[in-house]
Amino acid sequence: MEYRNTFFLECAEDFDLNKILKNEPFAFFFGNDAKRCLHVFGRDVFLELDQKEDGKLVCHVRCRDKLNGNMLDFIKNRLEFCLGCREKLDEFYALVKNDGVLSRFYDRIYGTRALAFFDSFEAIFAIICSQNVSFNTYKKMLLRVVSSYGLEDRLPTWAEVLENPHLLENSGVGYRATYILEAARFFSRVDRFALPEESRLKNMKGVGNYTTTLFYLLQGRDYSRFYVDVLMRKIFAQHYNFVFERDAELERYAKRRFGKYSGLAGLYLQQFLREEK
Repeated sequence: MEYRNTFFLECAEDFDLNKILKNEPFAFFFGNDAKRCLHVFGRDVFLELDQKEDGKLVCHVRCRDKLNGNMLDFIKNRLEFCLGCREKLDEFYALVKNDGVLSRFYDRIYGTRALAFFDSFEAIFAIICSQNVSFNTYKKMLLRVVSSYGLEDRLPTWAEVLENPHLLENSGVGYRATYILEAARFFSRVDRFALPEESRLKNMKGVGNYTTTLFYLLQGRDYSRFYVDVLMRKIFAQHYNFVFERDAELERYAKRRFGKYSGLAGLYLQQFLREEK
C-alpha cells in the first residue's frame, strides 16, 4: 500500500521552477525533472513538484508509510528552505542588470534561485564530489553513486555510506571516498539538518576553503560567500579583464563589485559561462 499527500508551497511572485530546472541546478535535483526522493523519518519519501499557471507550487508526496501532520509540515518547511521559494532578490536583480557580464543572462536569472541540498551531509557529500571536476563530470559522478547504492533520486545517507563503504569506493568517486567516509562519521554524531560550526567543518579531512565556502553559500544561504576555483579565476580574467596574482585579490574585487551577493553572482557566472571556450 502507498500513501499519498498533496500540499502547496508558498512562493515569491517571481519564483519560476521550470526556469530553475532549465539552468541545471547544482543542488537538490539529480535529474532534469522536478522530482526526487527524500530519506526522512527513517523512510523514503518520493515527491514531485509542479508549478501551475497561477504560480502555485504543488507538491505531491508518496510513501509506503503514513505520514502524520508534523512530518508533512517538516517536509514542507524543508522544501521551502531548499528551493528558496520565499526569497526576495530584488537587490540582486538590480546588480545583475547593471553588470556588463551578468546582464547578458538577466532573463535566465530572473525568477530562479540557488538551491540548497536536502541536508548538510548531502551537501558535503556532493560538494566533495565536485572538487577538481567539470560540472558535467560532477553530475555523472553523483548519478553513479546513486546507482551503486541501488537508490532512486537520492544520495545515500551517512548511515548507508558507513554500512556499505565498498559501494562508495566502487562508484568512481576516487580519492573522495576517504573524505566522504569521514564526513559520514562526522554527521553520525551531529544533526544532519543543522549547520556545523565552521571550525569543526574545516577539521574534517578533505574539507578546505572551497568546500567550506560553497557549503555555507548554499546551505546557509549566505550569498556573500565567494569561492575561488580554476573556473572562477578564468571567468574574471577573461570577462572582467581583472588581473590578479592572489585569490584574495579576486575575492576582494568580487565583493567590491557585488557586495553581499558576491557568492551568488559567482554561482550564476559559473552556471552560464562554464561551457564557453
